[in-house]
Amino acid sequence: MTDRELDRSSRRLGKPGWWFLAVAAVIAAPGVVLIVAGSGVADAIGAVLVVLAAVPAVVGAGLVLSGLVAWWAARGKPFA
Repeated sequence: MTDRELDRSSRRLGKPGWWFLAVAAVIAAPGVVLIVAGSGVADAIGAVLVVLAAVPAVVGAGLVLSGLVAWWAARGKPFA
């Protein structure tokens, strides 16, 4: 037995959450490359890109985790 409204909420939260995580990965990838391959100013620019990628990553992780909780609750299963 599933709760349809919670199931819809889980999908509504999950889709944008994955997009935020994808944006964070696109921003962080060049930053990691600059940190590994560069030196001096390139390290600093890479660190800035990684820190900037943390913002959409946290938002995306929060949305995905909220969607997972709504999905689990929609199934009527206990959490503990």
